[in-house]
Amino acid sequence: NIIQLYHQAAPAPSVLELCTFLTNLVENVLSWEFGSYNSQSTSINTKQTLIRIPQNWKQHVLSLPFLEALFRFYQIILTQSPSLSHSIRQLFILYTSFTGPVFSSNDEKTSFCAFWAQGLLSIPINSKEEMVDVCTIILRLVSNFKLSVMEQCPAFTSILELMQKIGIEVLNQSLHQCK
Repeated sequence: NIIQLYHQAAPAPSVLELCTFLTNLVENVLSWEFGSYNSQSTSINTKQTLIRIPQNWKQHVLSLPFLEALFRFYQIILTQSPSLSHSIRQLFILYTSFTGPVFSSNDEKTSFCAFWAQGLLSIPINSKEEMVDVCTIILRLVSNFKLSVMEQCPAFTSILELMQKIGIEVLNQSLHQCK
């Protein structure tokens, strides 16, 4: 288990390099040409691209233990490696972009959305980069799962409150810059 290895050996540079390599590998595999498309138009806009994952990849990419471990690992690495924590947030963005035949039912899609909505709330926002990544995850969730699915998630109200908090913070920063 990579998380246990990291805990035992931290902060050995070789373990951090291995974790970075594995994170980049997963990101590259998920970014592979599965048939990405933009649900709004025929041109690809990287900010709203959804990734069509084939059904036969389901057991690999929707593994709940892996996804839970990824969130735990993110919490561990957050203060130790800004570049690796950014890479992991990029994985989160990719995961929230999944669409297509990988979901065999609406219930499965709703459960996946609920998992990510809840996970999103565990991402601290202490920098502009984290704020941008969290906003991108929210954008992907809304683009992908639509409001009808998102409102069924137990964390939906908390997501709305988070969006309000981010909006107020951005407006306050803009106001401060105007002064």
